Amino acid sequence: MVVMLIAEPTLLRVRADGDVQAEDVARLAARLGELTRHQSEPMPVLVELGPQLRLQQMRALWQAVRIEAHHRRLLGAVAVVGEPGWAFPTHLASALHPEPVRFFERGDEAQAETWLRQCADGSPYAGDRSAEA
Repeated sequence: MVVMLIAEPTLLRVRADGDVQAEDVARLAARLGELTRHQSEPMPVLVELGPQLRLQQMRALWQAVRIEAHHRRLLGAVAVVGEPGWAFPTHLASALHPEPVRFFERGDEAQAETWLRQCADGSPYAGDRSAEA
């Protein structure tokens, strides 16, 4: 299941856990489409990957990549929080996204939010494109 929340006007939070199906990704795309019509500035994104996350279909992953490309102007810096096994895929994703992308281990959500706010404020240290914490 994928859930998208706007924690506040300046932070987009996406949670994914369990079995992620193509339909979940399609719902996320529709919500991002709605948001795009009302948002003019890129929003930092906090992606929380749950411990039970499984992509049931490779098609869902491909759709997620296409969504990112389509909504690129909406998505600012991205912090991914999850299990250590997601660090390398996050690093690969950072090559496709024009804004900084960084991985944080579960439990470091507060640090991830701080980093995202630094990116949004233009901190010179926050712009590190590294996917390492």
